[in-house]
Amino acid sequence: MHRLSNFVAYSFAIWACFGVTASNAAEKTLYSFHGGSDGGNPEGALISDSSGNLYGTTYYGGNNTCFGETCGTVYKLAPDGTETVLYAFTGAADGGNPASTLVQDSSGNLFGTTKAYGPDDYGTIFEIGSGGSETTLYTFLDTNVGVGPVGNLVMDPSGNLFGVTFGGGKKPACCGVIYELQSNGTLNVLYEFKGRNDGNYPQNLTSDGAGNLYGVTLEGGGYSACVSQSQYCGTVFRYSAASGETVLHAFEGGNDGSNPAGMLVIDKAGNLIGTTQQGGNNGCNGYGCGTVFKISSDGTESILHAFHGSDGAYPYGGVIIDNAGNLYGTTNAGGRGCRHQGCGTVFKLAPDGTETTLANLNRHSGDG
Repeated sequence: MHRLSNFVAYSFAIWACFGVTASNAAEKTLYSFHGGSDGGNPEGALISDSSGNLYGTTYYGGNNTCFGETCGTVYKLAPDGTETVLYAFTGAADGGNPASTLVQDSSGNLFGTTKAYGPDDYGTIFEIGSGGSETTLYTFLDTNVGVGPVGNLVMDPSGNLFGVTFGGGKKPACCGVIYELQSNGTLNVLYEFKGRNDGNYPQNLTSDGAGNLYGVTLEGGGYSACVSQSQYCGTVFRYSAASGETVLHAFEGGNDGSNPAGMLVIDKAGNLIGTTQQGGNNGCNGYGCGTVFKISSDGTESILHAFHGSDGAYPYGGVIIDNAGNLYGTTNAGGRGCRHQGCGTVFKLAPDGTETTLANLNRHSGDG
């Protein structure tokens, strides 16, 4: 994945895109991070409450240092644009460098993960109370139960949390796990990835409300077309208590895409929709600029859109869906902002397959 790591971000901002067509869309910066005590380098998605407040995490920032870098924050952004740091990580028992999307319970408590630090530098699961107090719910101390929790958490009606780790499991230096953290603090490993056909490096989870979990793995799947780029092309999987892990699709690295990372969404018909960072065979140095894909209930994969650079490239964060079936997302590069590879786009994909660029981001204009 070295091609993606070459992008240097010059500013970090929270912004909103208003309007749904190219003719009336308007982008507005809601908050620009300073990189100090207010946080820096937000990675996870935002969540909102019923009052319109936004909540998120920053990988760096805060007032505490973790081996030469700051340790990260949990923040709140009010509708009037006021940013409040709810908690700044210390890199000690509370962990550091949160990269996850938060989940909020009915009492307003926030739950998330730190990717690193803690006693053995394997990461933590935390809770931020409504008053800003931090509680470390679980510390990863044993590689057998996972290393580096990433992505989002899923909470069931009983308050149990489900998530994935980027690495760990009983196979050394491999491959990630699906875990459950019960409300009493007990962590259960539900599935250990083996690193080839079943996937490698799980990223995010989605629940269908019936007890099934769906997600993607960044690599694995068994198709050797991507072996020179990474370690195979990635998968879409389902986990259920009854049948364990099932690979619904293994990407081949060509027209069907490769290396999915964002969270899946489920449409009204039960189809899974997500993005791949690469593949699609439309330019981008021969690796493809990425795709939006659909996995139907019978396991058939279809490409809803393949990016070609000018309309965006490398969609990393998945998509969201509205009641009319329109999809919205962002690309990490491409578009007409900046020079060379572009600063990224905000896009809309209609049910008939029409793709519209709603905004071309441009760091020189202050929008990140």
